[in-house]
Amino acid sequence: MIGQKVVVFFRKRETAGHYLGIVDDRILVLHDGQDRKFQGTSVRHPRPGEFPNVADNINEPVGV
Repeated sequence: MIGQKVVVFFRKRETAGHYLGIVDDRILVLHDGQDRKFQGTSVRHPRPGEFPNVADNINEPVGV
């Protein structure tokens, strides 16, 4: 689902990002404020409780 939190392997570590779609057989992810394309083997769903400080979906309103 677009906006869903994902985990990407980037620069030798795993970090959180948000799925934006598929472009040219690569997965487009919003990562550190930039749209980046990743191979499918570099992107996965987060485990429960992983990266709790990152929104589960960027399309949901944030409660203050």
